[in-house]
Amino acid sequence: MHKKIIRSQKTIERNPSAAFFLSLAFTGAGEMYCGKWPSGFILFLLRTIPLAVLPAYMQINPRPSYLYITTFMLLFSFVISLISPFKAMMMSINKKTIIRKKYNGPAWYIAYILLNLGISIITLAIFFTFISFRQIRSENTSPLISAGDIVIIKKYNPTGFVKGDVLLFQGENGAMPARLIALNGNAVTIRGQDLLVNGHPLKRDALSENEMSGLDAAYTEYLVSEEIDNRRYAVMIDTTRRKQPVKSDSFIVGEGQYFMACDNRLMENPYATIAGSAAESRIEGVLFSPKLKRLFITTFLKNNRP
Repeated sequence: MHKKIIRSQKTIERNPSAAFFLSLAFTGAGEMYCGKWPSGFILFLLRTIPLAVLPAYMQINPRPSYLYITTFMLLFSFVISLISPFKAMMMSINKKTIIRKKYNGPAWYIAYILLNLGISIITLAIFFTFISFRQIRSENTSPLISAGDIVIIKKYNPTGFVKGDVLLFQGENGAMPARLIALNGNAVTIRGQDLLVNGHPLKRDALSENEMSGLDAAYTEYLVSEEIDNRRYAVMIDTTRRKQPVKSDSFIVGEGQYFMACDNRLMENPYATIAGSAAESRIEGVLFSPKLKRLFITTFLKNNRP
């Protein structure tokens, strides 16, 4: 006759509040606390991987703007960070007691938290090495980007900048935004309100009603579109100046220099030639704006949006 050996398994109670706050602070820790560490670790990876791979994606996939992909990755990571604590809390409510396992002890919790914290710090360090956020404090790039807007910045550009990019460069009054119009060696002519690069005038046209309504600019009578290398953007130009005597200035952009122009040509001095080393980074678009119409607007008009 065989004897049956019955082993009692120790159970431990789980607290919903503890599960919630553990995952709120360290994604997946609450799930581990509830005895479901694989579920928690998957959520942690889902939160972390998008922020880790985004910089690499930006370097190997040239695009006019990374605003939308960056915004999507940030929102995705944020949503996962919110899902994890609520999921852990519901686990502990639905199953208040779990069977004690080896990883349901303080040493394993501390190890997971340290791993979570270490990977998160490394991921954020990589992310902010290539990407940052900046509040614009001038109207240089109005009407597309205005003072008060918080923009996404691509800090590292190994392939260099191209015509039409909106760059952030160091000026006399700190970081200033302006649009790259000509590269070193290009011939530039400023003829009144008109710009010519290598003898070709930048194409200008009227904006559509939809484009006008999406800009939320104060001086709509001055708005026109400008195009360089098939990249369209909005500028503000006082067309009444065409009736005044035209002054012309021609020059060659020097070695290692960029010729920049403000989209807001109503300014007194909308043009500047800067050293290439002064160009810090490229503006991708508006992440946040006090005006709803300006949310998630790129540095180009709609037909150029990726």
